[in-house]
Amino acid sequence: MIFFQPKHLLCYLDHLLFLPPPLIARSTRSQVHSHYSSVSQRDTGRGLTGVKAESARRHTHAPQLAKKASGPCCVSPYGTGTAAHWKEATYVQRSALETCSFDVGSCPAAVARLKSSRVRTSVMAALLLGLLLFALQSPPIPSRPSDQWPPAEPTDPSPLADNGTATHPNGTSQRLPQIIIIGVRKGGTRALIEMLSLHSSVAAAQNEVHFFDWESHYQKGIPWYLSQMPYAFPDQLTVEKTPAYFTSGKVPKRIHDMNPHIKLLLILRDPTERVLSDYTQVFYNRLQKHKLYQPIEYVLVKDGDINLGYKALNRSLYYVHMQNWLQYFPMDSIHVVDGDELIRDPLPEMKRVERFLKLEPQINASNFYFNKTKGFYCLRDHGKERCLHDSKGRAHPHVAPAILQKLYKFFHEPNQKFFQMVGRTFNWK
Repeated sequence: MIFFQPKHLLCYLDHLLFLPPPLIARSTRSQVHSHYSSVSQRDTGRGLTGVKAESARRHTHAPQLAKKASGPCCVSPYGTGTAAHWKEATYVQRSALETCSFDVGSCPAAVARLKSSRVRTSVMAALLLGLLLFALQSPPIPSRPSDQWPPAEPTDPSPLADNGTATHPNGTSQRLPQIIIIGVRKGGTRALIEMLSLHSSVAAAQNEVHFFDWESHYQKGIPWYLSQMPYAFPDQLTVEKTPAYFTSGKVPKRIHDMNPHIKLLLILRDPTERVLSDYTQVFYNRLQKHKLYQPIEYVLVKDGDINLGYKALNRSLYYVHMQNWLQYFPMDSIHVVDGDELIRDPLPEMKRVERFLKLEPQINASNFYFNKTKGFYCLRDHGKERCLHDSKGRAHPHVAPAILQKLYKFFHEPNQKFFQMVGRTFNWK
């Protein structure tokens, strides 16, 4: 199949449309193509200088052409071939004047033939244009190979095998998580999953899935939840984290219904520090949206006492939420990570996590280094260093000592109840 460059196609059609009708009527296909070829060869490859030279040549021979045009009649789409036509003609029109026929009789008769032939010329040109445009259509884009790696995170559920996995030809598969980090918000969940990902036997979902706490996601079913999991090799454990799970009353039962033997990781911080961190995150989020937010004293205290309507306070009442989880899971299925210690000295806490998950010991001191600029530990994985997002480790707002004492007093009794539940104490104020 022959393909024309766009500029040649337009040139060819222009010459075809404006060739003198008698010439078109008397020409064979080869003659028309020969006319196009002669014009194309004359024009192809000429730069600006070549075009100017050609223009000068034509103006040099303009008198002879005008004299020629003053004969019986030069029939073209522009009327009779006079000197005026030559002077006003464009470059393409001049090409047509040069090729027009002069021995066709009187001008009135020629013009009549010209008008009747324009219809035939237009129809033929339209058909030719349609055929050429069809030939110039781009071929269809080939489909993406099914074995391309790494595969993109799917948006639709993958087909499930009998064992509840979605497989990939390279030996990896998407599996329902064997580990879930259930919370708590602003407790250090991102740091925990990043540090856990240092282990070669762990494959972590990058985003918070919110499957069990968001109705819009839960209604999509387990196949959708599976599609959000990373591809993992058979010897790897899959983990996802959604901090809101811990404080959602309906989540424990839903997770238990999926897998009653799943391992749960819960990372907690000093309740007062967690409240301040919660406030700081909301404050900066609203600031980025150019929205105002009340000073922390106004949200923490109401009528001289602790504002029980402030949701961040409820999230720090750990024993209330832990009661709900212990209705469905035994304590040996839940490991509590000390978020404050994870910030100060991450290695001991991560060794405890390895033992709880029965992982081969891999994480060691070389995986961590203290960043003095940021003020917390960053990670080193196979020589590559990375730190958590800049939103981690933000300075908390200043709170009056009197308000802090109110918070310490408010959380004292709930903390004691929580210590009794988990059989472990934490260095919380």
